[in-house]
Amino acid sequence: MKKLLVLVWLLLVISLPVMAEEEENPFVNMDFKGGGSFGLGYMKLNMGGFKEEIARAGYPELEDGMLVYGGGSLIGFRDGLRCGGFGYGGEVVVEGANGGLSQLNFAAGGADLEYGFVLQDKLDIGIGMIFGGGTYELTLRKNTLQNINEPNQIHLTNTFFIVGPKVTLQYQVVEWCTIQGIINYIYSIGNDQWKDVNYRTDAVPPLRVNGTMIGVNLQLMY
Repeated sequence: MKKLLVLVWLLLVISLPVMAEEEENPFVNMDFKGGGSFGLGYMKLNMGGFKEEIARAGYPELEDGMLVYGGGSLIGFRDGLRCGGFGYGGEVVVEGANGGLSQLNFAAGGADLEYGFVLQDKLDIGIGMIFGGGTYELTLRKNTLQNINEPNQIHLTNTFFIVGPKVTLQYQVVEWCTIQGIINYIYSIGNDQWKDVNYRTDAVPPLRVNGTMIGVNLQLMY
């Protein structure tokens, strides 16, 4: 499913230059604009020692790379203040031998604030901040049932706040659509205690998902 999503996304991005060649006037010089966007990204997670502790507890070790997808909206001046919102999520799934599983689901949303600078007629850059909140869902399953009185699978949730800087490079391909390249650093402030869904456990350490996210969005203009 992930491979199909990436393939469809690449086909959309590649087809935009063809549309631009067919338009006589692909750029409309408007100082104030708005639009909604959707896109894909890659988030490199800095989990500290969390994944090593999970592995020492007998679960498959989590990977630190995550494909994320989502969208947002932004309204404001090309050369000035812009504001909007965002939402995205993703997951990391690692399957071990004999049925072992480690799965981390990540979802976040919030507000987006940036200041834009026009570089060329079709190109501008935005520098700003994001802030908001979200949830983790962690599912862990051991390879074998070591104790008949102890369930070998746990499902936990946790909440967090996020804040971080962002840089957006935006190119207007056609009158109604732009391509955005985005890079931001996510710093999470979370709870030390996980919420047990099925039963209580003290075996899982606190988690701070801090990391860099790089993405490409298509923004539909109005």
